Amino acid sequence: MKKAFLCLIVGFVLMFIGRTGMGRKPSADSLKNPVAKAPLQTNFPTVPEPITFTFEGSNYRLFPQAKYQMQGLVVSQHRSDSLFDLAHKRVGDTFNSRDICTVWGSMLTNGTYEELTFWSGDWTCYFKYGPSFTAPLNLDEFANTHMVANSPDVRKALADLEIGDEIVVKGQLVDYELGGIGRRKTSLVRTDREAGACEILYVESVEILKSHNRIFRHIRLTGSWLALLSGLTIIGIMVRAVFFSSR
Repeated sequence: MKKAFLCLIVGFVLMFIGRTGMGRKPSADSLKNPVAKAPLQTNFPTVPEPITFTFEGSNYRLFPQAKYQMQGLVVSQHRSDSLFDLAHKRVGDTFNSRDICTVWGSMLTNGTYEELTFWSGDWTCYFKYGPSFTAPLNLDEFANTHMVANSPDVRKALADLEIGDEIVVKGQLVDYELGGIGRRKTSLVRTDREAGACEILYVESVEILKSHNRIFRHIRLTGSWLALLSGLTIIGIMVRAVFFSSR
């Protein structure tokens, strides 16, 4: 029993270390693509037909607006299936699985992102800086992108994205409709702010150029399994003691 409790404590410690490390931003001199360019947006020659399909029992219609390719560093992210997400559950929109907050351009080359603190809400990404912040700040090189996908493989790739990943993502900017929430519209420029400023990207491919915090993911996963197995072992010992000690 003592060994099981010790393993349980070690498991929780590893989970904490892994979770803390996964939220760290890499240093500018460790970036693989420090000159990541602004997203490339290309208009369709003709207006495409809407894309219709059923996802998890709900009917969706997508309205493609432009081809889109983005690259940069993930500095914050949000999962719509998080226990703390209330907005997506309230409207029943499980299609928007991930929000990815990304920086590029001079935010990377000048190391500006290292002096900022980023965090995500249900639909948004925020940042703040301290009183000694003096670096040039270009808000056109910072975006929160609603990632949507119908392909299981692409959704899995999106689920693997974490803070500290340098990525290249390709797809289409889309508006989409879901009964009960009306039509959600994508931004088509990088210069807008506040509500409606996020891009909605129907993702076709995801590439991780470098995952800076992958070791911490493995530490967290190891800790999770260790804590789970230790907990089950402790429960098993207690059940055995209660039901079999008198026999």
